[in-house]
Amino acid sequence: MYGNEVTGLELLRWQWIIFFAPLILAVLLALSAVVGVGEHEGHSADTGADTGADTGELHGPEGSEVHQGVHHDADSPSGEAHASLLTIIGVGKAPLSFVLLSLLLLWSIVGLMGNLIWGTKWIWLSALVAGTVSLFGTGAMSRLFARWIPSVESHYVTRPELVGNEAVTLHPITETAGTARLYDRLKTLRQVECRVRPGEETIPIHTPVLLLEYDPVGQVFFVSRASDFFDK
Repeated sequence: MYGNEVTGLELLRWQWIIFFAPLILAVLLALSAVVGVGEHEGHSADTGADTGADTGELHGPEGSEVHQGVHHDADSPSGEAHASLLTIIGVGKAPLSFVLLSLLLLWSIVGLMGNLIWGTKWIWLSALVAGTVSLFGTGAMSRLFARWIPSVESHYVTRPELVGNEAVTLHPITETAGTARLYDRLKTLRQVECRVRPGEETIPIHTPVLLLEYDPVGQVFFVSRASDFFDK
C-alpha cells in the first residue's frame, strides 16, 4: 500500500525531518497556547480594564511602533507578494497563532503521508502537495474560524473593538472597495474591509487611516485619513 518500509534510522534523514520538525513545533505551540489560556483567565480583569486605554492610545510609543511596523511592511519591495500570501493563508481572519498552528499541522501531516505513500525518492512531490494543501487549507480554516467564531471574548479582539485604531491601507479605499491592515491590542495582525463615505475622495495605498465606525451589516469599517485628525 505504501512506498517503502520506514526504519528508525530512515526517520533521521532530511526528507523526514522537514515534516517532523514542524509537527513538533506545532505541538509546542499548542501547549504554549493552552498555558497562555490559563494565565490569561487569571488576569482577565486586568485585561478588561486596559481595553479602553489600548484602543485610544494612538500617539503613544506602542501606537507608533505598530504603525511603523505595518507601514514598513507595506512599503517593502516584496510587500505586495507578502500581502497576497498572507491573504491566502487567512491572516487577519483569525488569530495569528491559529493560522500558524494550522499551517504547521497541515504541512507536517500531508508531507508525512506523502512520504509514506510515494517514498522519499519522490520528496519533491510530497513537498509540493504538502505546500499547496497547507497554504489553501489554512486559508479555508481561517475563513471558517472568522465565520463561525467571530468573537472569542477572552482571546480575540472583535471587529467593533477595532474602532478608534489606526491602520495602513493595503488597497485603495473607495466607496465600494478597499482594505487596510493593523495590529490589534493582542498584537494580532488584522486585515479589514474599509470604505470611505459617499462623496469623499479615494484614499491611496500605504496611507495611515483611522477606523471611525463599523458597519456590522456590511462588515466594513468607515475610515478617514489619520492626518485629518492628528496634523491639525
